[in-house]
Amino acid sequence: MYNSKMKIRNDKRIRRITFMMDEMSIIVAFLLAIVIRFKEIMKWVDFNYGIYVSLFITSLIFETLVYFIYDYSGPNIVAMDPIDNFFMAFKSRVLLQMLSLGYLFVVQRSILASRIVIGIFSVLSVVLGYIIRMVYRYYYIKKNGDSIFPMVYKIKSDNIDINHIKEEIDIGDYESVLLFTNMMDEKKANEYLQELRKMGIRTYVSLNYEDYEIRSGIITDIDTYEAMPAFVGSEKCRIFGINYSISRIEEAVHHVLKYIDELKGQYICFSNVHTSVVARENHDYLNTLNGAAFVFPDGAPIYRVEKMRGFVGAERVAGPDFMENMFRDTMDGKVSHFFYGSTEKTLANLRENLQMVYPGLNVKGMYSPPFRKLTPEEDAEVIKMINESGADIVWVGLGAPKQEEWMRDHKGKINAVMMGVGAGFDFHAGTLKRAPLWIRRVGLEWLFRLFKEPARLFKRYVVNNIKFMVYLLTDKTREAEYYHTKKKQIFCIGCKGVPAEYGGFETFMDNLTKYRHRDDIRYHIARIADSNGRYIYNDAKCFDVKTPQVGAGRAVIYDLRALRRCVNYCKERPEITDPIFFIMACRIGPFMGHYKRKIEKLGGKVILNPDGHDWSRRKWSRPVRAYWKLSEKLMVKHADRIVCDSQEIEKYINKEYACYNPNTTYIAYGAELTASAYADDSDVFVNWLKDNSTSAGEYYIVVGRFVEENNFDIIIREFMKTSTDKKLIIITTTNDKLAMTINKQLNYQNDERIIISKPIYDKELVKKIRENAFAYIHGHEVGGTNPSLLEALASTSVNLVLDVKYNREVVQDAGLYWYKDEGNLAEVISQVETLGSDGRKAMDFKAKKRIKDHYTWDYISQKYEEEFC
Repeated sequence: MYNSKMKIRNDKRIRRITFMMDEMSIIVAFLLAIVIRFKEIMKWVDFNYGIYVSLFITSLIFETLVYFIYDYSGPNIVAMDPIDNFFMAFKSRVLLQMLSLGYLFVVQRSILASRIVIGIFSVLSVVLGYIIRMVYRYYYIKKNGDSIFPMVYKIKSDNIDINHIKEEIDIGDYESVLLFTNMMDEKKANEYLQELRKMGIRTYVSLNYEDYEIRSGIITDIDTYEAMPAFVGSEKCRIFGINYSISRIEEAVHHVLKYIDELKGQYICFSNVHTSVVARENHDYLNTLNGAAFVFPDGAPIYRVEKMRGFVGAERVAGPDFMENMFRDTMDGKVSHFFYGSTEKTLANLRENLQMVYPGLNVKGMYSPPFRKLTPEEDAEVIKMINESGADIVWVGLGAPKQEEWMRDHKGKINAVMMGVGAGFDFHAGTLKRAPLWIRRVGLEWLFRLFKEPARLFKRYVVNNIKFMVYLLTDKTREAEYYHTKKKQIFCIGCKGVPAEYGGFETFMDNLTKYRHRDDIRYHIARIADSNGRYIYNDAKCFDVKTPQVGAGRAVIYDLRALRRCVNYCKERPEITDPIFFIMACRIGPFMGHYKRKIEKLGGKVILNPDGHDWSRRKWSRPVRAYWKLSEKLMVKHADRIVCDSQEIEKYINKEYACYNPNTTYIAYGAELTASAYADDSDVFVNWLKDNSTSAGEYYIVVGRFVEENNFDIIIREFMKTSTDKKLIIITTTNDKLAMTINKQLNYQNDERIIISKPIYDKELVKKIRENAFAYIHGHEVGGTNPSLLEALASTSVNLVLDVKYNREVVQDAGLYWYKDEGNLAEVISQVETLGSDGRKAMDFKAKKRIKDHYTWDYISQKYEEEFC
């Protein structure tokens, strides 16, 4: 077993020597600072009443404190790479200088100390301390190898005898065990765990998703949960016209492995500073890069631009690093590889190294093409050879831009996913040394390669790096042209986010972007969330707005933060002209005057969808209702255009706020006439029927929030009066207080026909439930076009609707109306029970025609685009 005592002794010895070296560096740095400043060392103790003596002694004392309180808490210098060591040395010296300056001020003698001495001492203490640490680290590793780093014993099969495992662990210097539980029987894995527990060695179990072993570099902290990206999103960062995908290395590898069949025939590019400059100057090459399935940022400056632009999850995805992770993840042989490019010598070394470093890697073939353009006959033979090999991945190492052009020309011809990796062949073959990891971390790999091959790479790196910086600064004009001439920027606030789960405005924005007609519109959608993030949905740029959980006030905070983010976004990008701020609902009226002035300075306009009469909801207290009413008034006052989704709401706005002369128009809400994606016998729908003890056509359905304005109490009361044997299933939100009040009045829980169901966020399932309902009952009475009513008309044959002006505007003669009077709805239900098949068909025809003629999302989306542009 791993000798923990020896490890502890080595660690203490390293730390002890480090402490002595740090003290020595402080002494040398201090003496050098005195000599440099005063040109002598013999009399410096007499200068300024011995201030330097006391400063020298206190510096050594403070260094001791800093080392044992700060440095000692981290890894030792051998375990850290050079970059981490530098930052450790720098931070500890900053702390030392702060303490030393604090001492001088406390004793009120800072005026006596030379600023030059303090400055030189500060710089030299960092430089000398770092150099001494690195020299010691180098010789320690040279002498002892990597024994300082803990070794892990991996168990990947359940065919290994436990006694053999114990012997291996006892003989080797293993600190821990990693058990791959997905590769073995559960019973056997538990046996291993019990025996390892008896041994007392630290044991870990691997994590996996489907057939993928979850690796480091892919786990992400999402809203207090550890999760992994399911795939590489469609979000792009546009640099010089190149559409770079946002991903991390292991995330990209996982995506390729999971969707490899879909990617076959396509190609992936790894673009660095050199190729981005070439693309900037060559439009054909730019189109070649953008024709790839993905373009990943191979260069550190590129991914740093992504970071600066606020893209979450951006990382450098270098071709050689991608190869390393892909080789490691495919050692099981399930995914096969073909290598096209480089020289015969390099390929021979590559094959040998791959077999040694990645045993089990399935290499189907290697081919070094001649250094000339192939004839059509030769090219056809190459395609045939690669396809007959059955390889899943073809690595192309021809160098840029030749390899990208080759992949473009063979798109759809090669039955594998092609990846252009350039010098990756040489790095993994060992014919070209790659920069150490710490140099790559600081983004200076290009400088390392330049020193290795100055004659060949001078133009590529020095000249192109300068061009890259110049183009990056000057291309703001091109980006401005892109924004100004091609896209109308629409900032959408108040929908709480897409994709829609449950809510009217969410569904509205989902379909507004889905049915978009014009390419010259760019939607920006703010989503309420517990953390900040960005993503692309239906080609809309979406961003999360971190909003605290503070009850009903959360929506107000979300609207304010979202609007502020959108205004600042435009302010930072003066190239965006005439932006539209589309605000849904009237929640932030008291603050709107302030933001309206900012929006006017940007040349923007405010378009408002006022929703319904939220101020009239019975759930609100009087002060809250007063706020909503005031907020509505001020939102109308400051809006440049008001789009009402109900003609009755438009009439109300024009009458109630005539003093502001509101500029209104009417565009309805929408609905889809397409049938549910679920079949009648789909497991999801069949299981829902079983859970609710019903069958198709044997239930009434109600969908909506469990609030007083939706009149669930009247619907339940009237249904209980009927003699029907059908179910009443109410799909709603949770409101225990209201439910208890209604049950106390009606005792509906004793009626087995009435079922209160939790919300269903599967839109296709809700649509399927509507389609198979005997009838839909709609009790909403607060103003506006209600989405649930439109969805009912689109999917349910018979609809029983509360007779209020807003509902009548939508339904007209396509439904049956009921009143709140006791016994009225029960009577309507009894009539529906006797409605024949012809009558039901007639009602169904009218309902769907009503949607088709006035409420399709395609038509609604087109009308909104006309408003925006």
